[in-house]
Amino acid sequence: MGTTTDRHSMPRHGTTASLLRLEKAVRTHPVIIGTLAALGVAIVGFGKLVTHSTVAIALSFGVPLIVGTYGAGPVLGSVLTLCAGAVWLCEGLQNGLSTSDALWVALLRTGSNLAIVVVAAVGRAAAEARERYLAGQEELNRMQADLVTAFAHDLREPLGSIVGYADLLYDRLAAQDGAAGQQLDRILANALRLNGLISDLITAEQANQSARLNATAFDPQQFVAEIAADVERTALNPAVAVRWGVDADTPPFSTDRIKLLSVVRNLVNNALKFTAAGQITARIGYREGQHRIEVEDTGPGIPPEMLPHIFDRFYHGRGNRPGTGFGLGLFIVKRFVDVLGGTVSVDSTVGRGTRFVVTVPEQSKAPPPAGT
Repeated sequence: MGTTTDRHSMPRHGTTASLLRLEKAVRTHPVIIGTLAALGVAIVGFGKLVTHSTVAIALSFGVPLIVGTYGAGPVLGSVLTLCAGAVWLCEGLQNGLSTSDALWVALLRTGSNLAIVVVAAVGRAAAEARERYLAGQEELNRMQADLVTAFAHDLREPLGSIVGYADLLYDRLAAQDGAAGQQLDRILANALRLNGLISDLITAEQANQSARLNATAFDPQQFVAEIAADVERTALNPAVAVRWGVDADTPPFSTDRIKLLSVVRNLVNNALKFTAAGQITARIGYREGQHRIEVEDTGPGIPPEMLPHIFDRFYHGRGNRPGTGFGLGLFIVKRFVDVLGGTVSVDSTVGRGTRFVVTVPEQSKAPPPAGT
């Protein structure tokens, strides 16, 4: 079904990480690198004048010029290039060239070395621009996280009042007026759902790979029944059928139940949000030592260019249509799946629907489920 993506940053291991560290060290130690580059030019120049070597004469100054320019800037590179040009001139005169010929040779080779300096200077500028961009992205992410956390905290107090008054009215009116009781039950269910989303947001912003897990063992059937009841109370579109299933012989979960509830609930709610009519299927199975949760809808699908970004904070994965929320549901899903040590992938075809697949490994310290 279309394109599959599992959004993870490209890992920096081994050689790549070592090269990045070396590159940054060159740029951040200009005095040391400049001294080494000047020493390199001096050694090569001395060797030329003493030995009259003609081996690799066009590139003999290249390495110290590149390193010096990249590490200490184009000014040092230009100065070292002029010094190398003086060496070329002296070498030409020593080899019997006329003054004019030696000068032309020195100028031509100085020009080629200046080209090397320019390339190295552009590389240095590009690396610095990349670092500024990454720093700006980190600052933007921090500001977004602060905004979400502050927004969530500010919502909690008035939402608590709404839940309290709705609960009080429900207790008073449910027995007297069945229709009013059903309406209040929906109000209460959606308010509690929003309260849960706020709690999830705060937890997700604080979550990372080393976050503490409250691992317990619990039955998949009961887990599905709880989510199904919650979705039934909050769903308002009768044109969409939600089907639930648990594969035969699926063993109990052994993971953080609260976080997994949030993952599945957000995936189903996301599917309900974008599916105007049709069907949503949520199924739990077990393969290769991991639980596998699939949530599939018959909605409009996600364009391929959006797939790499749908788990980003505030990103609207299926277009910026009104009423599609703040783009935080899938962000929470990705954060919690990472904390659970699992994976999440999406397979989507425009016009046919979308399927999310979550895999969750077992946590070893979960106690057995009650009653077993």
